[in-house]
Amino acid sequence: MGINQQTFLVKLFIFLISIISLSIGICVLYFEGLNAFKIISYLLLINSVSLIYLYRKNIPIMLVWGFITYSNYSIVMGEVFSPNSRSLFSSLKEDASNIIGLMCLLLFTIVIIILTLFLYDNRELDFITYTRNENNIIASCIIVILFLIFIFGFQRPDALGERGTPSALYEYSSIFFIIGIYYTRKKSIFEKIYIIIAILFCIQNFKFGGRIIGLQIIFILFLMLYQKKLNIAKFFLISITGIIFMTGLGIMRDKYIQNDSIVNLLLERKFSLDTAIAAYFTSQTFILYKAMTTTQEQLTLLYNFIISLFTGGDRGVSSNLSLITREIFIHQFGGVFPIWFYYWLGYLGVILAGVVTYLFTVVIQIKNSNFAKLLAIFIFSTTPRWYLYSPTNLFRSSMLFLIVYIFVKFIHYLTQKNIRKSRS
Repeated sequence: MGINQQTFLVKLFIFLISIISLSIGICVLYFEGLNAFKIISYLLLINSVSLIYLYRKNIPIMLVWGFITYSNYSIVMGEVFSPNSRSLFSSLKEDASNIIGLMCLLLFTIVIIILTLFLYDNRELDFITYTRNENNIIASCIIVILFLIFIFGFQRPDALGERGTPSALYEYSSIFFIIGIYYTRKKSIFEKIYIIIAILFCIQNFKFGGRIIGLQIIFILFLMLYQKKLNIAKFFLISITGIIFMTGLGIMRDKYIQNDSIVNLLLERKFSLDTAIAAYFTSQTFILYKAMTTTQEQLTLLYNFIISLFTGGDRGVSSNLSLITREIFIHQFGGVFPIWFYYWLGYLGVILAGVVTYLFTVVIQIKNSNFAKLLAIFIFSTTPRWYLYSPTNLFRSSMLFLIVYIFVKFIHYLTQKNIRKSRS
């Protein structure tokens, strides 16, 4: 059997699995009881793993689907297979919103699988490659900016063990790391300084109870400096180590350790990420709130959300589902990406969420421009934030990245022009 024929059969098998999964999911969607939850959960995990397999030769994109798969795993563990009866986040585990939410995640995953099978050609190992523009002036200025953000952009707690509060600028520091490294020469002193600053950012974030910002910066270093040094085996080894570290950090942050060890609590949690479980619980309140509002109100919120991407302000507050539902339900904000779209447009919105995700991850990576490559790195590295918090972190953050990129590129043009003039 030839390689092409074997590849075709594997893709056909995955396609059939996804179609069968969708059909079964639709059939059990209207059944109540734990078995229906378990069936969709198993289907979600199977299709999530299939998605990782399809991108096994593209480590940067596999990073995105790997985190999304881990989030999906955490959700089904926390809501279906191993719920914590003492946790607020398990209080809706037997509610109809749970099976709808799981179905949204399954449909979202299957949409991306189908787009991948028909549109993506993965014949050889693929990386994000770009050409650096060396500019010591820009590199130096961004280093200063990052130091100022590190010192003044993070509100440290009074006591060790309490959680710190990062400013919005601190959360967007990823943009400065990416563009700053882009304007440095490989293996230069500036690159080493950026690595040191990145380590300091991570230590500060982890020390004071944060995880997502530190994880973003680690992703950036990996994608910009070390991706070609890793193979799939090393990728999975590092991923497993990261999962243990992140879940362990979450346990220590939430002060769950009293009469039990970290290892026992990790096993009890099945190594699930509490942030994903909390975000999914918030998403369930979106589903409940959808039943309380009319189609016109849902479309109005979508309209306000789109406008808020450009204007922010009151429209941003009035269109933020997590803020709106917080007035009715108790939760910790956030929300899983496709379920935002479900509130606005139902299952059609979930399909749209899958298409948008494919465009912002797969399509943008294959564009042959430095900007597209750098934007891809930004989107990939911020996956935890846009998948588990808000679509705003994908759309508005991408626009902000574009603005900063254009501004810095203009500064680069001016400095290079002055250098050429001084030499002539």
